[in-house]
Amino acid sequence: MKRNLKHLILPLVALSGVSAMCVPLAAKQKVTALPEVLVESSRRNMLHVLAYVREYSQLTTYSDTVTLFREKMVDFMLPGSRKSRYQGWRIPRIIKSESYYHFTNTDGLDSVSDTSRHLFSWSDWMGLPPNADLPEVILSRSVAADTLMGKYSPAEVWSRRDDLIDLEINVLADTVARRWVPNMKSFFSDDKVEFADFKVRYKYANVLDKRLMQRDLTGYTYRVDAFGRGHDMFRFNRRDEAYFATTEAEVYVLDMEYITEKEAKKWSRRKYDKDETELIRAVEAPPIPDHILALMERVANIDMEHVRLTADIDRSMMRMERNRSKAGEALRYLKNITGISDARAKHKQNKDWQEFREKLKK
Repeated sequence: MKRNLKHLILPLVALSGVSAMCVPLAAKQKVTALPEVLVESSRRNMLHVLAYVREYSQLTTYSDTVTLFREKMVDFMLPGSRKSRYQGWRIPRIIKSESYYHFTNTDGLDSVSDTSRHLFSWSDWMGLPPNADLPEVILSRSVAADTLMGKYSPAEVWSRRDDLIDLEINVLADTVARRWVPNMKSFFSDDKVEFADFKVRYKYANVLDKRLMQRDLTGYTYRVDAFGRGHDMFRFNRRDEAYFATTEAEVYVLDMEYITEKEAKKWSRRKYDKDETELIRAVEAPPIPDHILALMERVANIDMEHVRLTADIDRSMMRMERNRSKAGEALRYLKNITGISDARAKHKQNKDWQEFREKLKK
């Protein structure tokens, strides 16, 4: 259990001239374990959070369905105070990821893979909730429940039992509820996406203050259902074809600690080898369902080398040589002798390099 030093007072008793062996056995048995202490410091103003994520996602069009099961280990870097100059990152950064895809369509296709060009998981944008004040009813009682209504349905349902807080959010019930998913706000103003369902459930432990703090978060679950059109969002299918994307995910906090800004920047520059990094599962995560285990076994039995050697060539990735007329050849000759082609080639090379660097940063 974590304890803030501001709320922790440990009485000290000085025993002069008494050996530890002289302490009575009964006194020893009273102390079984000391609570974990979370030390806060003005210098250690960045909160580093390590979490395990398990998600079930699906992308559906009129003719195709892609089902995804993914396990991943992610981390977040959050400013511990407003004085922090370094802002870290609030969306999950992937440290280790293992994916399992199942493809089906109306023509009878039934195949599996561990990779896909379609990125449709909402878990890539779901970050941690912000700090927030406790409602008066929850604050004044050790066992309590409270419901905050939205326009048509409950927006926030709070429940408390001692230092444990359970909070259910219906993000679509009211615009105010969107404050709990700050990384998703931009999607609500995008006319290309329409949410059908968006619910989140946060769990906290060791809540001893008047505010819910990110350091007290132990985990959360969520479900996001959305309609969209075109491939502007997920680069899937034609621009005029609708899709339905859904994600159900469980997030378990594995560890968190306060660190300095200097240490946080070192974490941001750290690179992870997917083959060497071990995936750590949360102990409290439930067993993986049988049908998912069957999918994982099916993917594991794929002969990847055979697939690569026998796969059809994707001609969309090839640049076809265009027929050049005599006029085109003459124009190319003039560009070469005037240096125009070289200048354009160098400009394009610099532009491509800058875009490549920006993609790496993201």
